[in-house]
Amino acid sequence: LQAQVWRFMTQEESSRGAFLVAGFIMVTICISSTAIIVETLPSLAQNNDGAKLFFFVIDSLCVAIFTVEYLVRLWSSPQTQPFLLDPMNMIDVISILPFYITLLSGADISWLTILRTLRMVRLLRYARKKPEVEALIQTLDGSKDIALFLSLIHI
Repeated sequence: LQAQVWRFMTQEESSRGAFLVAGFIMVTICISSTAIIVETLPSLAQNNDGAKLFFFVIDSLCVAIFTVEYLVRLWSSPQTQPFLLDPMNMIDVISILPFYITLLSGADISWLTILRTLRMVRLLRYARKKPEVEALIQTLDGSKDIALFLSLIHI
C-alpha cells in the first residue's frame, strides 16, 4: 500500500487520479501564492477585518491541504531520511511552518511572510518534467552563488 501511495503522490503520470491530485495541488499553490501577494496590498492590509478573515480562511485551507499532502508523502516515502533531507521537501516544511508558528504564538510575525512565499517554489516540483522548467532549474542552480553574493550585498 505504501509503495502505491508513494507512486500516486509523486508520479502524476502513474494514473488519472495522480494527475488530478497533482493538478489540484498546483491550483492550491497558485491560490495560496496569489492570496499572499494580494493580501499585502495597502488597501487590504490596513484595518480591514473582513479581508484579514478572508485571507486567514484561504491560508488555513491551503495549509491544511499542503500539510496533508506532505504527511502522506512522508508516510509513504520508501526512505524517511532522504525524504526529509530533500531540498524540495524542506521547502514544503519551511513554507507551511509560518502558519503554525503564527497560530500557536498568536502574534502576526511579518517576516514569516517571506517564508510563506516559498510555496511558489513548490510549483517547480510539479513542472520540473517540462524541458523549459528544467532549463530554468539548471540556470537557477548555476546562479545560486551569484544570488548569495547579491543577498549579502543587500544586507
